[in-house]
Amino acid sequence: FIYVNNNCYCFFTTPLFWLQWRNRLLSSTAELRLGNQFISINHLHDIVDNKTYTKLDHSLMKSDINAKDRHSFSSCLKLTSTDLFKILNDNISTQ
Repeated sequence: FIYVNNNCYCFFTTPLFWLQWRNRLLSSTAELRLGNQFISINHLHDIVDNKTYTKLDHSLMKSDINAKDRHSFSSCLKLTSTDLFKILNDNISTQ
């Protein structure tokens, strides 16, 4: 973890850590912090199902948030995209 201007940045060095982070996020019992906000798999489902956002906005598909597929590195990249973080940051239910 690196702290810059009161913001915490987490850098992973191997795909294994990315997969562990993704699997933790996709757990039905877990919530992860995004700044001062908590995010869960329910927030991701809401974004994918929300007609306000298109796949071009967040690049997610339902298969990317399928917790049974535990080895999808490409979905890890989508879950850490800047566009998705912006949507989550602007989402009132995560505040």
